[in-house]
Amino acid sequence: MLEKIKDIIVKLVEKHGYDKVLHFIFGGEICACLTMLLFALFRLFLPIYGAMLVGYILSLVCVYGLAYFKEAKIDSEFSWDDLNFSVMGCMPVGIVV
Repeated sequence: MLEKIKDIIVKLVEKHGYDKVLHFIFGGEICACLTMLLFALFRLFLPIYGAMLVGYILSLVCVYGLAYFKEAKIDSEFSWDDLNFSVMGCMPVGIVV
């Protein structure tokens, strides 16, 4: 089982590169943390499903904004692929929510 997982990860890195995989991972991490934080905040004012949805949508917008800022201001050249992989990291969080 671990060999299959290792092979999948190796193929993913070979196809897209470390940079894109790390953008996906850290975009998902930031999205998950913000979603939990915003869910706890909005749970005080909204029903449970509304708080989950609002928390996820706002964290998705925040991840997009942070990734855009990073690509535009910090990196030497702008890459839409990096930005897209960062936002795609939010998809597993959206599936759980």
